[in-house]
This record gives sequence, C-alpha cells and structure tokens, in this order.
Amino acid sequence: MNGQFGMRINAGRLLPLAVALIAASLWGQLRTTVYSQPPAVVVEPVIVKPSGIYPSKIVRPQGPFILYIENRLPGNAGHFSLALDQASAAELTGLDTDKLTFRSSVLLDLLPGTYRLQIQTSDRKSTGLSVVIQITR
Repeated sequence: MNGQFGMRINAGRLLPLAVALIAASLWGQLRTTVYSQPPAVVVEPVIVKPSGIYPSKIVRPQGPFILYIENRLPGNAGHFSLALDQASAAELTGLDTDKLTFRSSVLLDLLPGTYRLQIQTSDRKSTGLSVVIQITR
C-alpha cells in the first residue's frame, strides 16, 4: 500500500501499534478513575473471652468491612460460623482459630439484614456465645 507521499505502509504493522496506543490511553483513564479514591474499609473487632463476648451486637451500614475475631478462650480453638439469623440457616462463611492462630479475619460485604456469628469449641459444641450483626441500608 502506498501512502500519500509515495511511502510504502505495511498495514499489518500499523494495527498493533494503533491498538497499543489506544490501550495505553485507556489504561491511564482507568487507572485514575479506579484508584483515585481507595474504598474505606472498616474493621469490626470481636473479642471472645471466658467472661463473654464483646460486642454482643454490631450495627453498621451496608458496605464492605473486615470482621476481625480474637479468640481468648482457653486453648484458643474454635469455629466461628456466620449465617442469617434464621432457624436452620446455612453457614455463609466460617473462621477457625487454634492455639497458634488465635486471630482470624474475613472481608465481608453483606446485604441488609440480621446475621448471627455463632461460636463453637474445637469439638464443635456450641458455646452459647454469639454476636448479632445487623446491616442497615
């Protein structure tokens, strides 16, 4: 193919170059819009001790948050099960702690509703301790 000034232009070489230039300009736009303001993620701590659990209820607006659990029960072994606060609701997520890792956390983004974090000992017996997590609009 001859260009306007009689130069030979190879169309097979122009197409990848054009795609690369367009991608580079779009990448700059995406990078500034996506990362211009990092999302604010709140940490909701739950501390479990032989004397009880603190807090017993978490009320927060809808949006991402980190549920952080620190298990100070003797032996530190336990399973923390998060489910809707309904009879026979399925576990949405579970966190485990043991003697070496007595802390655990998970990033959650729950729909509005009421949830219950139930604590079980290492032999999967319920401790009777639980936290109600209420997500509002």
